[in-house]
Amino acid sequence: IRRIDVGGKLLTNYLKELASFGQINLLDDTYVVEYMKRDLCYVSLDIDRDLADLALWRKQPFLPRGQRLSRPERAALERRFSRRYVLPDFDKVQRGYAVDPDTPMEDLAHLERQMVTLSGERFLVPELLFRPSDIGIEQAGLCEVVRLVVDLCPIECRHLLRQNVILTGGNALI
Repeated sequence: IRRIDVGGKLLTNYLKELASFGQINLLDDTYVVEYMKRDLCYVSLDIDRDLADLALWRKQPFLPRGQRLSRPERAALERRFSRRYVLPDFDKVQRGYAVDPDTPMEDLAHLERQMVTLSGERFLVPELLFRPSDIGIEQAGLCEVVRLVVDLCPIECRHLLRQNVILTGGNALI
């Protein structure tokens, strides 16, 4: 049995820090951020490509006009990365919710003070499961630990074990 010290609580706390940096302070709202993580975060299938595309999208306003992407290309990147989340006010909204990306901002103007926008955080937070060293935790990631455990078993069993890996727990839903 091997253990990694990266789990749901660490991911939620990391998302709290990232979302609170420059936006609404959510450091005391673990419950709210937990739902935000469940609703908005995902595991990137190609982290290097997503990071490159995210960097390209974020630097668009600072590029000279001739070097910028076209409006449809910028809109496609924004739609791919950016999601808004309405925080609960515990009066009318009891639980926060993700806003449909097709909803015009005009329809959300009355909720502007209750909204947080996430972009790269959506895939960078779950990436800690695979690369905990990104935040200074000197430990193997999930894939590496599974590989190490399977390699400890007899060689004739390894193929069957690799075909029957099951993830459980809250983070398996990301």
